[in-house]
Parts: sequence; structure tokens; C-alpha cells
Amino acid sequence: GMYVEAEQRDEVWRIVYEGRTPYAYQCRFRTKSGDVRVGEVLADHFEADGRHYVISLIRDVTEAQRVERDLRESREKFEKFFRTTALACA
Repeated sequence: GMYVEAEQRDEVWRIVYEGRTPYAYQCRFRTKSGDVRVGEVLADHFEADGRHYVISLIRDVTEAQRVERDLRESREKFEKFFRTTALACA
């Protein structure tokens, strides 16, 4: 399936069927090419003509998470450099 971990799929379905929707949940997905990406799942359910349906949207947030991580690491390096430099100048 497209979910890397079946437990994450089960969690999304549990949330949807408990009625705690719309709900954004992050999961790891496998693309058709086999790449693993992080997606934010938005899902809800509805009933029409006596049948139950689930509608969902998956937004790829892999790149946004990478940018946030890189920014955080850069900030930590700068803060460490600044503290070291400030102590040396004192």
C-alpha cells in the first residue's frame, strides 16, 4: 500500500470513524516510484444514499520539513558560533 507503516493508516481510519474530523495527521507514504515522502492527511467521512464514504487529501510536506530542519540546524550553528566568539572577546 501507499502507507509505509500500516499502523498509521489504521490510526487515520480510526480517527475518521470516531468522527474526530476534519483532522490533519502526518504519515509516511510511498510514491509510485518507491520514494518515501511525508504527507499531511486531511480526511472526513460522509453518508449519501445510505452508503458511507471517506474523502481524503494528502499534502506532501517533505520539503517543508527539510527546510525547517535545515533552518533549525543553521540557527543552532550560528548560536554556538556567536556564544563562542562572544566568550573569546570578553
